[in-house]
Amino acid sequence: PSPPLRRLPLRHNFRASGHICAVASAVLGARLALGDEVAPSSLGRNATPTLWTCNADGPRAQLHVYATAAEEAAGVAAQIAALLRGDESSGLRGAWDGAGGDGPSGAGGGAG
Repeated sequence: PSPPLRRLPLRHNFRASGHICAVASAVLGARLALGDEVAPSSLGRNATPTLWTCNADGPRAQLHVYATAAEEAAGVAAQIAALLRGDESSGLRGAWDGAGGDGPSGAGGGAG
C-alpha cells in the first residue's frame, strides 16, 4: 500500500519581497465572491498560511485593472518601459533594487 499523504505547507519564500508575501497572504486568506458562490467555501482550520521572507519589503505592490487583454498588454509594456527608463513618476522605480542582478543592468538593459 501507498504511504499516507502528508501536507507540507511552504510558508517561507526565498525570492519574493516582504510586500509581495504580505499581499499573497491577504489574498490566500480572503473569501472571494464569484457570482453566487464564495471561494474558498471551507478551508478548514489553519488552512491559510502566512507567507514570510527574510528579504526586504521592496516596493509596494500595485493593482492595475484593465477592460481587455489588449489594454492589459499595453499597460504591462508601458510599465516595463518605465522601469527600463528609470521613470520615477511611474511609481515603479526601485522595483529591481536588491534583485541580485535580475534588473535592467543584469539583463543587459543598463550601464553596469
